[in-house]
Amino acid sequence: MPASDVSGQPKPRLNPLPFPSDITLRFDLLIVLVVCVSSQFYGHFWESIHVEQRDALAACASGVVTRVFDAGANVTEQSAQSAQAVMPQVATCMALLRPQTTWKIAGIVVTLALGALFYWLFPLWKLKTQRLAPIARDDPPGLFDALDALCREAQLTPAPSFVWNPLASGLPVTFGRRRDYYVALSGAFVARYFYADRAAFRAVILHELAHIRNRDIDKTFMTISACLAFVIVSVVPLLGIGAFGARTWHQSLFLLGKTALWSALVLLSGASVLRVREFYADLQASQWDESPAQVDRVLARLAAASPHGHSAYPSLHPRGEARRAVLVDTTPLFRLDKWDALGIGFAAGVVIETINGFLIGFVPAGSASAVARVSVVVSIVTPLAVMILAIGALSTGIWRGAYAAVMNGRDPVKGTAAAGALFALGYFLNQVLIGAEFVLGGESAPRLAADHALRLLEIHVIALVFAIIGCWLICNWIARAAAAWVGVTVKSASPLPVLKLTGAISIAVVAAMFAWGAFASASLGSLGPDNNFYTSLVMIAPPLVVGALAAWLFPWSSRWFARLRHDLPLSGWVFLDDTMPRVDTSLRLAEFRPARAISTGVLIGLVFCLWIELLRFRRLLPPDAEAAIHASFTPLVRIAQRAGSSGFALVMPIAFAAALAAFIAAWRRGTFNALYGLCAGSVAGIVMSVGGLVTIELNAQSTLDSALTSVLLYLCVASVAALLGAMAGAVVGRMRGSVEPQPSVSVMRRGVIVSLAAVVIAGWVKSILDI
Repeated sequence: MPASDVSGQPKPRLNPLPFPSDITLRFDLLIVLVVCVSSQFYGHFWESIHVEQRDALAACASGVVTRVFDAGANVTEQSAQSAQAVMPQVATCMALLRPQTTWKIAGIVVTLALGALFYWLFPLWKLKTQRLAPIARDDPPGLFDALDALCREAQLTPAPSFVWNPLASGLPVTFGRRRDYYVALSGAFVARYFYADRAAFRAVILHELAHIRNRDIDKTFMTISACLAFVIVSVVPLLGIGAFGARTWHQSLFLLGKTALWSALVLLSGASVLRVREFYADLQASQWDESPAQVDRVLARLAAASPHGHSAYPSLHPRGEARRAVLVDTTPLFRLDKWDALGIGFAAGVVIETINGFLIGFVPAGSASAVARVSVVVSIVTPLAVMILAIGALSTGIWRGAYAAVMNGRDPVKGTAAAGALFALGYFLNQVLIGAEFVLGGESAPRLAADHALRLLEIHVIALVFAIIGCWLICNWIARAAAAWVGVTVKSASPLPVLKLTGAISIAVVAAMFAWGAFASASLGSLGPDNNFYTSLVMIAPPLVVGALAAWLFPWSSRWFARLRHDLPLSGWVFLDDTMPRVDTSLRLAEFRPARAISTGVLIGLVFCLWIELLRFRRLLPPDAEAAIHASFTPLVRIAQRAGSSGFALVMPIAFAAALAAFIAAWRRGTFNALYGLCAGSVAGIVMSVGGLVTIELNAQSTLDSALTSVLLYLCVASVAALLGAMAGAVVGRMRGSVEPQPSVSVMRRGVIVSLAAVVIAGWVKSILDI
């Protein structure tokens, strides 16, 4: 039982109903699993029937994998020619997959068709088997009018049909299909609630009507139908094949284990859809009732009969205590559950594998050009398209959690690292299962040698580390950006525009970096021996620079929208209960104020510009000052020459200055400290790049292309260094005590910046005149 007393005067409850719900997310994950797992199961059906073709496919795939690994181990011109020669063999192996691919598609169609049939027939089956009859207007007296009044209160158009069985027992159940819904009552419920406890009767019926209002009835019975069809036409036949088929014992054991694991994942996913919808229906009913008290009283009766412990996982209803807790504090419905983050990543990996399996199955035999085209789609297009959808789902959950944290006065960034790591882990978990099939007994899977398997494992471990870091950065930024926009969101007609805008920017950044990374990799690969570190930095610079600027400019833009809505009251959707006091001044929302961070970046950037100006005009200084300034630059030139080019001499001080600016701006603890650091580092990079262009590049008689390339290089180095400095500063900031407000720019600091700027601009003018 919750410690809070809902009958007292609780704090205002945040309203999760206007946001995209976990019902849709989990339903989508279920459908993805049903489709992809059915495809895999029917692939095993094909393997069991077509043994000779299966063995030919395994032998062909094993030969290709061995030749590819051998070519990759010996990077020579001869191995490159060998890799080109293997392309027709790859096409031949892909063509052998076509019959199996056809079976996979047929399995998906059969499973979905049977599920759709169950969904369509379920209302008719329930009405007939439970002997449900329409409730007459006067029998029992007053019941029809009470139900009709509740439908008008819930504003349901058209209203559902109310049916009952006077001899049945149990609580009401809502079922049906789109725009044709029924609410089934029992005689025992009418006697116990309608006549004996009218307030509880109202709460229960409003809960059932809330399922219709929340549009989860169709998802509920599609879930049940899909799971039932999956078990009938996919699981049961494959269990029979695994148990009684002509296989070695370890192959049968592997197939049975795989069937049990995937089936459990699908069924648990379906159960989670049915559980989470109850929380939203409880909240909607309590909002209509203008108080959670009556819904809580009904739930208290059901708490003792609810499952507990591990038995709650396959249960189709959540525990009563959990429902009562959410009724008081709705925060858990905003946070992205750790299993949902893992499931999104896992589903993304499964979908990519399934789609790519379909694509490679239709490559013409012996066509090297078709293999090349499909390879581009498989390695770039499919992962990009699927990850865009996955990042969108992930960003929605992160955004909701950050919004609720800010409204409750908590840290919006807390938990984002775990969500990002679990998302990446979920994606690579599917790769682990594929590897296990290669090693342990997949019948049509290629056979890997031990050294090849270890090499593949090393690659995946390195990729996982980078994926975890990348996902953590994305989730961290989404949370901070959401926190900056909360003040605008709560005064808007709906939270969806800001949420979608944040998600769209996240997707755009990820897609742009992915696409540019593929383009840069192809371009750098075509250079061959001419490729170097300098070229690599220039190629990756555009997305890094744009991403670093967008990371803090987007939160900063919320200030302008906030000013436009300054005089508006909080929107009515923010809290569940209209009777709750909502005073704007009671909300202490964090504001993104980067003025001090910008001044820090400008100040450090100007100091750098002054240093290179003194270096350029050192002959105008006294001999001792000239020697001291030149001595500060000489070690940098030596290090740059050892690195391969004296042009790298400015790269190191630019990186150091940007990282220092970012660290200084980020070390104060707060919601936006990392963004302040990135802002300071980026601004410092811009100032230093302008200084380098005017003071050095123009006077070196560089071409326009060369000068712009150098500026791009400086900005890239500053962006990377700013990110590292901001992360280090944020870590130090979290070790500090209380949250410190971001101080304003002092008069002294402004004076120093103006003085430095005057000196630096004077040097720029002289540099331009000397050209």
